[in-house]
Amino acid sequence: MRDMVVEIKKIFIKNDTRSEIWILDHNFIFAKTWVEPFLTDSSAKGIFDGVAWHDYEGSEDSLCYLSAKYPEMPMYHTEKSLYTTYGLMRILRIIRCGARSHNHWITISDQHGGPYQFGGGSEKIKEPLTDAGLHALYNLRETPDKWTETLGYYTFGHLSKFVKRGANRIGSDDTGSELTNAAFKNPDGSIVLVVSNSGKTDRTFIISAGGNNALVKLTAQSAATYVIK
Repeated sequence: MRDMVVEIKKIFIKNDTRSEIWILDHNFIFAKTWVEPFLTDSSAKGIFDGVAWHDYEGSEDSLCYLSAKYPEMPMYHTEKSLYTTYGLMRILRIIRCGARSHNHWITISDQHGGPYQFGGGSEKIKEPLTDAGLHALYNLRETPDKWTETLGYYTFGHLSKFVKRGANRIGSDDTGSELTNAAFKNPDGSIVLVVSNSGKTDRTFIISAGGNNALVKLTAQSAATYVIK
């Protein structure tokens, strides 16, 4: 892979191609066997622009490890279908570990969840799926040409609607895998805190910023976004 990337980089330079090259585009389990050797290989220095990750196998802790050890290397989360408050929790955990972006997979599906290769799709599922089972942001239901927003549309919106392009993630306490959060500072100076309670019980916590405190209650399996101006 390194040798291939070297040759691709030569062609990019020759033709003034501005596209970036991201290595791997695979799962967290390959962090130490594939990615770290790339990052430490002097002959690979300067030939790629980032690392792309999938969230199907392994732990995001591997991403945390590499981001902390090699902070100068951009990391991107390029593929996973993540829905409901659990899905939002996974996105927040991955962002906390250093991912600069999240690509939602897939955007649109039919009423049976298709196209979806693992246990879904029109040919495999005969009955319409519930919102929790849909792997898309928009879904075609019983009425032809009528697209509806899924539950994933709204959980994804907690990030996409409030965290603006050019925002930086800022420090916030790690509240675990059930009550999960990530905080961002937008270019206009506003602070955005996204919280997902994917657990089965209501949770109470304190938002503390700029010398001000707010006691907040978030019901079970719900999410909230707080904007501090």
